[in-house]
Amino acid sequence: MAIGYTIFNENSAESGGAMANAESMAWIVSVAFDNNDAGTSAGGILNYRSSPELVNVTFSRNKSGANGGAMDNTFSSAPSLLNSILWGNTAVSNGNQIHNTASSTARLSYCVYSDGPGDLTMGGSIEVVEDITEDPAFANPDDGDFRLSEGSAARDAGDPATAPDVFEEDENGDPIDFDGNARITNGRIYIGAYEYGGSE
Repeated sequence: MAIGYTIFNENSAESGGAMANAESMAWIVSVAFDNNDAGTSAGGILNYRSSPELVNVTFSRNKSGANGGAMDNTFSSAPSLLNSILWGNTAVSNGNQIHNTASSTARLSYCVYSDGPGDLTMGGSIEVVEDITEDPAFANPDDGDFRLSEGSAARDAGDPATAPDVFEEDENGDPIDFDGNARITNGRIYIGAYEYGGSE
């Protein structure tokens, strides 16, 4: 299953407010998960025996009534997140950003995430590689604008080895972001679904 260039906004479910993956390996590119709500687990994505790959994805304002504000990983799930943002998500019980059960793992590479008390909770493990824990400085998150402002630490901070062919292209064959802007500027990809929201 491949999902790209989509906004999941204001969805609700008992588990997996926006998406529930079961025994699958979804490919998710340039997607924003905003303001979704789960009654018990995973305001954004619930993974059950699943190992999705997420590239340049933004999670914000998702809510869970129990575990995993952005993501809840269960039953040996092993998601991989690259160049992605998890910020401003909330869970009543455990894991505002990510919750792992004992058998699950998660890998965050070149991501921006909040690492306050209770943000990442794990029975299994979470591997982090070249990650940033500063506020991503969204342009106007209260209004659902998750483009990056001028001072964002996520600018020019993605994995320099990111393959450009995973993204949609413009008429010139150049990779683009969610808004149709150049996906790579200043020689390096940004973190999140959107590039910088202003002018260079």
